[in-house]
Amino acid sequence: MNKNKFAQTTDDLRYRLSVLQQGVKELPQTPEQSQWLRQVFEELYTSLQGMERNQKQLASELEYSHAQLQTEVKEHQQMEVALVKEALSRNQLMVQRIADTMPQLLYIYDLIAEYNIYMNRQIFQMLGFASSSPEQLGTEFFLERLHPDDLPLFQSLPQRFAQVSDGEVIEQEFRLQHSDASWRWFRSRNVVFTRTPDSMPEQIIGTAQDITEHKFIQSALWESEARLHTIVNSISDGILLVDLQGKVCFANPAVAKLFGKEPEDLLEHDFGEPIVVSETAELGINHPDRGLVIGEMRVKETSWQGTSVYVVALRDVTERLQAATALRESEERFRQLADNIEDIFWLFSLDSERLLYVSPAYERIMGYSCRKLSAALYKWIKTLHPEDRLIAIADFDRQRQGESTTKEYRIVRPDGGIRWIYERTFPIYNELGEVYRLAGIAEDVTERKLSEEKIRTSLKEKEVLLKEIHHRVKNNLQIIASLLRLQANRVQDSQAKTALQECRNRVESMALVHENLYHSGDLSRINFTEYVRNLTSNLFKIYNIKSGTIAFKVIVEHKIFINLAQAVPCGLIINELVTNALKHGFRQRRTGEVFVKLEASTNNQLILTVGNNGEPLPRDFDLYTVQSMGFKLVLTLVKQLKGKIELEKDEGTIFKITFIASG
Repeated sequence: MNKNKFAQTTDDLRYRLSVLQQGVKELPQTPEQSQWLRQVFEELYTSLQGMERNQKQLASELEYSHAQLQTEVKEHQQMEVALVKEALSRNQLMVQRIADTMPQLLYIYDLIAEYNIYMNRQIFQMLGFASSSPEQLGTEFFLERLHPDDLPLFQSLPQRFAQVSDGEVIEQEFRLQHSDASWRWFRSRNVVFTRTPDSMPEQIIGTAQDITEHKFIQSALWESEARLHTIVNSISDGILLVDLQGKVCFANPAVAKLFGKEPEDLLEHDFGEPIVVSETAELGINHPDRGLVIGEMRVKETSWQGTSVYVVALRDVTERLQAATALRESEERFRQLADNIEDIFWLFSLDSERLLYVSPAYERIMGYSCRKLSAALYKWIKTLHPEDRLIAIADFDRQRQGESTTKEYRIVRPDGGIRWIYERTFPIYNELGEVYRLAGIAEDVTERKLSEEKIRTSLKEKEVLLKEIHHRVKNNLQIIASLLRLQANRVQDSQAKTALQECRNRVESMALVHENLYHSGDLSRINFTEYVRNLTSNLFKIYNIKSGTIAFKVIVEHKIFINLAQAVPCGLIINELVTNALKHGFRQRRTGEVFVKLEASTNNQLILTVGNNGEPLPRDFDLYTVQSMGFKLVLTLVKQLKGKIELEKDEGTIFKITFIASG
């Protein structure tokens, strides 16, 4: 039991003794009993205090014994380590004295820890360091001087030695950095030195010999042969070695391809042409597949393997000659096309800041000389209308960055005439993907511009005229509505008065369409939401619907515009259905709701819904057989819209009209 547990036990005893003492006090007792109990508890507390003192003394003795034991164990361990180090030092000294007599590098490498445990003094001579103790170089010296490309070789040693038996030698070559920063090549022979308890290789011992000079000689020879082989076999020019008797001694792949044969098929064959040392000549070759091939030939005399030979270099120029011919023909076709098109075609070089070509149409359209323009490009800027010059210059900067552009600008001819030009410009890229030329086509669109201006003027005049027509139609319809109102006021018969009032409402709904068009910026269509609000507001006033009784809602998903051909029938339908709801839907109660909803559906369909939550129509009501003029008019108008109408009577009355929106 530790010190904390002793303290916990005494604290627990003290607490229990206190509880017991308190409980005894509450019991009935005589003075003698009380005196006796007091003495008993005092003795118990005294014993408890003695226990606590004993506990502290015991804990202190235990701590002292534990510390003394730890000190003895540590001293014993240090003594053992010192003995081991002394034995190891003697062994290393012996190995070092033996190894110092060896001409080669001797080392021990730990495969698990991946560092060198031992190296003999030959390391100083081989790597050019001042002689000192190898131990001063540190365990990482070997790996620190190792070439980075050879590091994986040493990292793979554990796997390689895992498969070898004791005494089996593994050779490898690697590089170490000399003190002068050069790299020295070494060839080593390695065997397993020690193994782990599970027989896996732990350390290897090896010797290494400097083979740098041998490597340099070998590398130089390989590089020379490889360089010559690579050059001869990779160049696109054909190379033939021909002896003085005209026999082919050597042929590279390029020349074999030029003749349509394999290189070995050309060997020992007669060249077939007189060999003349010259600068350049053309040689016609009959290729088995390509036909006549033209080779550009150069001949030099040299020696090869101690024998005088001719070096014949052949370059296939067939495609170059064909391309030159095709280019001449293409340029001729291009010039014929460009010289005869109505539009101006031009080509500009960004490298030389020079106009390479401009078609003759420039003189006809612009009125200036092509030759003078090519000589002084800045004159083109002067031909531009002053208001368009800054735009054209900014556009030219965008073209330099590789952007294709279109623009319209005006030019001023020498005679003072102004022409409108529509120009399309596009970049031309070189093989590096850089913009090095600009090309453009400029079209004279003056006549089109004049026609457009005439059309705009004509349209503006027609808009004014159409607006005046809508205004006059609206005024005439309002006059008719006023006459109907006056006539209704003079008629005594209630049915006739109602009929005249309904006719007036219909006329006013049509007049409202023309009024909206008159005030709208678009004379071909109206805003349906505003139109319905104005129409129903007028109906509510006519039927004296007070605020707070029957509510009205217009529900439109977003702004929907309809043209005149559909606005009038839609307005009349809404007029009839809302009028019918206000007249017959709220006879028994004076509160409720009337709503009009227009929503866009799929396939360019519009759905017009007019409903109310007033008294429903009779169950036997048939829209197609009812004799009401208003419903007959609704059916006629739905037919005019080429739509269909549905009636729902479950909760209130809802009419749903579906039709295709006109363009």
